Amino acid sequence: YAFSKGAARVLAVEPLTLLGQALQYTFAKQISAGNFEVYPGGLARQAGFIDLASDPNHAWDSHTAVSTVDSATRKVQVTTIDALVLERGWSEGGLIKMDIEGAEMAALQGAAKTLKRFKPQLAIAVYHNFLNARLCRDIILAANPEYHVDFRGMYGWFKPARPHLLFAY
Repeated sequence: YAFSKGAARVLAVEPLTLLGQALQYTFAKQISAGNFEVYPGGLARQAGFIDLASDPNHAWDSHTAVSTVDSATRKVQVTTIDALVLERGWSEGGLIKMDIEGAEMAALQGAAKTLKRFKPQLAIAVYHNFLNARLCRDIILAANPEYHVDFRGMYGWFKPARPHLLFAY
């Protein structure tokens, strides 16, 4: 979709090996043209490692683990959006899209310099926990008060219902 809308480059951040391989297969043409890259790790407020719990039958439900007792938990390297932008030579504008199972606040905290300097557009799933929408908005506006933040859609699976998506521009 991003390429059909004129994106010159796409960087996908994917901590799950199987899904990373699927992205590489799907975008092989764009990878060989130098327009698509898969970063094999996750996003956080600072570089390091996290414990990631995942079920191979339900990869979409992977999440940071509270303990390493879970047999499906493994260490995953994480970086910050600020570090990726610096390493990859990102310039003005761009779009950051996230649905990272409740880790959006940590990823945004690791993007403060990018949000301030480049003000990329943001599309973020914020329904994972009740306060995520407000916390994400506060982090974005603290980094750059020039953002306009909208919430769209309501996620009613959990009670009380909460905003589904945050858009910032």
